[in-house]
Amino acid sequence: GAHARAINWRRRRPWLIVAGLMAAGLAVRLLMFRGISLDEAIGVDQAQMSLPAMIDDLRETDRHPPLHHLILWLTVRLLGAGELAVRLPSIIASVALVPALFVTGRALFDRRTGLVAAALGAFAPLVIWYGQEARMYALFMLLATLAVWAQVRVLRDGRPRNWVIYAGITIALLYTHYFAVIPIMIQQLVFGIAAWKRAQHGHPVRGLLTGCWLTWLALVLAATPLAPFAHEQLAHIQVAAGTGVTSAGGAQVPQVSPSVYGVITNFVWAVWGYHT
Repeated sequence: GAHARAINWRRRRPWLIVAGLMAAGLAVRLLMFRGISLDEAIGVDQAQMSLPAMIDDLRETDRHPPLHHLILWLTVRLLGAGELAVRLPSIIASVALVPALFVTGRALFDRRTGLVAAALGAFAPLVIWYGQEARMYALFMLLATLAVWAQVRVLRDGRPRNWVIYAGITIALLYTHYFAVIPIMIQQLVFGIAAWKRAQHGHPVRGLLTGCWLTWLALVLAATPLAPFAHEQLAHIQVAAGTGVTSAGGAQVPQVSPSVYGVITNFVWAVWGYHT
C-alpha cells in the first residue's frame, strides 16, 4: 500500500529527505533572525583587528581557544561585518549538523534513527538558537557529532585514514572550546572499553591500542602551542577576578567570591543547561 511505498522511498532516497531537512532548517535560521548580543559584538570587534592584535586581545581578555575567532576573522575579511556575514559560519555549521546527525545516527543504530536525529537537529530550538550566534557553539556541536561518527568508523574499520579523520576532528574540537576535554575523555574511555571487550573475546587489540597512542601523541603535539595561550588566559581571568569592582567614587571594592549570582547561575546551568 501507500505506507509500504513511503517506507521503500525513504530507504532508497534518505539523502533527499536529509537535503529537505537542511533546506527547511536553513530557512528557519534565516527567517527567525535576532539582534547581535554583547558577546557577539565583542567577537566581531575582535575580528576587525589585525590578526596579531586579535590573538593578543584573546589572550588577555577572552577564555576560549582561537579557532572560531580565526574563522570569524577570515569571514569579516571576505564578507564584511554585517549581521548575516558574521553569523554565516555558525549558520553553516548548524545546517551541516543535520547530515552529521544523520550519518552518526545511522552508523550507531539504523537509517530511521539517523533521519529522526537529523530532523531534531534541523528544528530543535537550542540548535537553532546557537546556529544563529556568531560564537563557537554551533561549530562545537558539529565537531563533537563528527567525532562520534569518526570513532564509530575507527572501531569498525581501523584503517589509518579513519584514525587521521578522527584525530583531525578531535584536534579541531579542542581548538574550538576548552570543554572539549570532556567528550574527548569520554571517547578515550570508550576506546578502552572496546579494547577490553576485544581482549576478552580473544580478538587482537594491538591495532586499536596503537591508533589510540598515536592519536594521543597527535593531540599532545597539537595542544602544545595552545597550552601557554590557555595559561595566559587563565592568569588574566584570575587577575581580573581579584581586582574587585570600582565604585562610583573611584575606590576599589573587593568582590565577594563566590558571588551569590555566580552560585545561582552555576546551579541553573547544572540543572537546565547553559542557554541564554
